[in-house]
Amino acid sequence: QQELSMYRPTLQMSVLCAALAAASAQAQSVRADAARVQAAHTRAEAHLRQFPGLSLHDNDHSYQVRDVVIDADGASHVRLDRTVGGLRVIGGDVIVQSDSFGTLRAVHHNLRWRINAAGKPAVNANRAALTVTRTLAGTLGKPTLVIYARDQAPALAWDVPVSGESVDGTPFEKHVIVDAATGRQLDAWDDIHTAAATGTGKTM
Repeated sequence: QQELSMYRPTLQMSVLCAALAAASAQAQSVRADAARVQAAHTRAEAHLRQFPGLSLHDNDHSYQVRDVVIDADGASHVRLDRTVGGLRVIGGDVIVQSDSFGTLRAVHHNLRWRINAAGKPAVNANRAALTVTRTLAGTLGKPTLVIYARDQAPALAWDVPVSGESVDGTPFEKHVIVDAATGRQLDAWDDIHTAAATGTGKTM
């Protein structure tokens, strides 16, 4: 009985040690993955600054990582959101591809014009919000000054968030982009994407 009672704690300790070892290995793997992601991010930004013509980069441009994909062979694909003079650039994101040795392979973006620092808005935030309420009912969020460069020359604009429900009860969380020079609506989209209901041909 004594031998059995001494054995149980030893078995429990073995199980605990094995679990800790597995947890440690997993933590080391996570740290390694995090290090690889950070290295890929650092390389991507270095490439953008080294080859500014490939992404229309300029000195007042900065970047925030949106996502990083590292292939089995070590090649990386880093997608970054761009800011200019502290303003988010809608349509200014860039993808930097590097091989397993860190050598730049490609830079992808949709900009057609170089983006310079924006001036002051002729249309203020309150007027931009009023423009939105004339055509869309809902709860307004705080307008944010941005640079809009999606399929057009870069323009200073307001991103006005609006949330609510449509007539059929479908919730929405929309962004309405208002030109900060003219007050004209440039774009709008809904962060809530409806999916087709199976077998009905209707949206959920």
